[in-house]
Amino acid sequence: MNGRRKLTMILIAFALGLNLLLGLRVYSREANHGDEAEALRQLSVMMRVMMLIRQNYVDEDKTDYQSLIQNAVQGMVSQLDPHSSFLDPDDYRNLRETTEGQFGGIGIIVTMREGVLTVVSPIEDTPGSRAGLR
Repeated sequence: MNGRRKLTMILIAFALGLNLLLGLRVYSREANHGDEAEALRQLSVMMRVMMLIRQNYVDEDKTDYQSLIQNAVQGMVSQLDPHSSFLDPDDYRNLRETTEGQFGGIGIIVTMREGVLTVVSPIEDTPGSRAGLR
């Protein structure tokens, strides 16, 4: 009988855990739905402003949808903190090109001594060490 009681308690605990898990999923889905509805309401404000700009702004070159949305996203991200920014695809590609790749050199450590650039030592197994720099 003691084993049967343990089994019953385990089954009850499992059922309660499963109920808690399902309830949490339903609650979080409903909470996210509320956030989505609020986001859509706020986006409708942004859309209305964008339409008014396109209808009334003097310089039509600045009012195409791509420019307006690009600038809105840049402004939104830049307001998060001083270190966040949004890069359009071309700027992102340029950033990657300048920060990735291979760097070349002769493989020496240099310093300034009395205003003169001086070789401290070559790095082992580099063109500088093979050339005999000291």
